[in-house]
Amino acid sequence: MHINSITKVVPLKNLTFSNISIYHADLAECLLNTTNTLFDITIIVIKILAFILHIVVFLTIGLNRKFHSRHSIYLINLAIIGFLSVLNGLSILDSKLLCKYNSTFYCQFQGVFFQYSIYVCSYSVLAMAAYRLTCVRCKNLNQTLKIWRIILSIILVWSLSLLFVLLPKLIRKIPIFYHYSLNTCMENYSERFWSFLFFMFFGFILPSLSIMLINVIIVLKIKKSKNKLSSFSKLKIKIFKKSTIFTESNKIGVNGVNLRIEKVEEVNFNLENVSSVCQSTTPNNSRNSLTKNQCVLTNKVVNSQLKLIVQFSIIYFSYLVYSISNFLLIYQTTLVEYHWEFYLIRMFNIFIWLYHLTSPILYLGFHPITIEKFKKFSRSFTIPKFLNKI
Repeated sequence: MHINSITKVVPLKNLTFSNISIYHADLAECLLNTTNTLFDITIIVIKILAFILHIVVFLTIGLNRKFHSRHSIYLINLAIIGFLSVLNGLSILDSKLLCKYNSTFYCQFQGVFFQYSIYVCSYSVLAMAAYRLTCVRCKNLNQTLKIWRIILSIILVWSLSLLFVLLPKLIRKIPIFYHYSLNTCMENYSERFWSFLFFMFFGFILPSLSIMLINVIIVLKIKKSKNKLSSFSKLKIKIFKKSTIFTESNKIGVNGVNLRIEKVEEVNFNLENVSSVCQSTTPNNSRNSLTKNQCVLTNKVVNSQLKLIVQFSIIYFSYLVYSISNFLLIYQTTLVEYHWEFYLIRMFNIFIWLYHLTSPILYLGFHPITIEKFKKFSRSFTIPKFLNKI
């Protein structure tokens, strides 16, 4: 900052157009550096909070035995990559100084790991969406989605991400060793645009569109299953009403029809825990209570599936906004220098780190164990009890 040139008094007779231009340029540089400092302080605070939250979530989900559901593995995977991304981003402010003193290895490593973390995050969220689709469509969840298959899918995601990072370097000879906010580590500026296009398509556009498509398929599948479930429930109620005028031998035949209908339900709906609900009903139970209870239980299963899809959709939506922010951030730093777009770049950077701050809260908050504890707390919590505790 040239503070002396800003505060310097220029005599009126010596005031020319060039002096005015220099004055305004120095003033703009001073304001830019001041704004830059405020942005840096804000980002540093958000980074520290995100770093602490990721540690808490990783320890809570990873070490707690109660978090035993299968999608906890995907949440742990996202928590790990989020933790590593935050750890890599804590030193972004020092990377400019390191590149200035020709410490290019650190700058290259930071840029490559940034790309790698984006790829892993994108395809991990895509794997979560595929997991939810499998839960809705599979016949037997316990046999289809074993733990080792889920772990294998995560290993596949990490391997595929590494391939996407190295592919431009191996095939098109596009330099991939760059940092998204640094121009000093990039020798050839023209080749950076092609690397940017490859990174944007396989890192953001392709997984985002796939995630949205899978979510649409899941919602349509559940709605279709819910409509079939209600129609089968009405059919069973009619059969049991008509069975009251039959003889005892005819009742056995009606019960056999009912069992066949239940098997059709299990094949068509393929919803989580529906088979256990269907198998728990026997012909020896009361006919009226059988149909009503089964209808209520199966509807609860469908509603729980819809709620879980809504919760995961919030994670997908937050990731989509995060992807768009990264897309615009890298686009700005790839095609333009720091002019008025500098403020947009900083705003995108802050929004990205806000995602890192809120994502562990989403992972921990949407877990079934956490939701159940929150429900128990909300039921037992009342204002008079809270005031008495105080």
